[in-house]
Amino acid sequence: MIVQNYFKERIYFNEKWYSFQKDHSISYPKGGNNNNSIIEDESYWYQHRLNCIKFLLTSFCEEKVFFDIGGGNGLICQEMQKHNFDCVLIEPSKDGVINAYNRQVDQIIQSSWLNLKPVENSFENIGAFDVIEHVKDDFEFVKSIQYALKKNGIFISTVPALNLLWTKADTKAGHFRRYNLTEYINLLSEAGFTILYSTYLFMFLVPAIFIGKKMIGQNLPEDFKNTNSRRLQSIQHMAKRSNESLQIKLIDRFINFELQRIKRHKTIPLGSSCLVIAEKK
Repeated sequence: MIVQNYFKERIYFNEKWYSFQKDHSISYPKGGNNNNSIIEDESYWYQHRLNCIKFLLTSFCEEKVFFDIGGGNGLICQEMQKHNFDCVLIEPSKDGVINAYNRQVDQIIQSSWLNLKPVENSFENIGAFDVIEHVKDDFEFVKSIQYALKKNGIFISTVPALNLLWTKADTKAGHFRRYNLTEYINLLSEAGFTILYSTYLFMFLVPAIFIGKKMIGQNLPEDFKNTNSRRLQSIQHMAKRSNESLQIKLIDRFINFELQRIKRHKTIPLGSSCLVIAEKK
């Protein structure tokens, strides 16, 4: 695969990765990718999301060429390379690009997607995982992906779900919105996609986040609120190191239940994330 053939303008190679010489400003916290790199290899949240994505990519993608937009530290590209996918990470942050290079992701472009000018009808498969909520104009973003994909090309994505779960963590992370599944499906359909499969993920996190949010919002001492906020974040990204605890065993049961449903192409009725695989009409 020749990466340059997918883009109208020249991208420059610096012996380690490609770069497109434009501003890479995005709605994402400074240092976010470095913070994620500490936890994502052991966080049940990242690993469950990865396993669900891996199953759907290997099931639906006939051509094993995959572009991961805003793919951070290259966790998904690294995994899909093990399954013989030819992967390209597109990531605007320097930290993410360096971390992905250290993960031995084969092909990396340092740029935001909207700064690039893709060749129409040229891309085989594109992913954007917890990216679209960081984009102010989400329709423009998904429409640009539809433009780039070949006919019957695959777009797989995740977004945070349910406005009732909105917390200060969303604001801090640079999110513009959360979605319900119907709303997100409608966005993709209006942009010219046919939905092949859709579901919620992380059903068990909905009550945990909602109750935690309510407790943080109570008229309680500030130190209690801060402790509870940290606990809420810890529940969402608990590392697997303490895998003998009852809490981890329960989480393992929940995520195994969800993965088995996805493998049978069944849906999960509620969750803190949406997962959708769509095809260009």
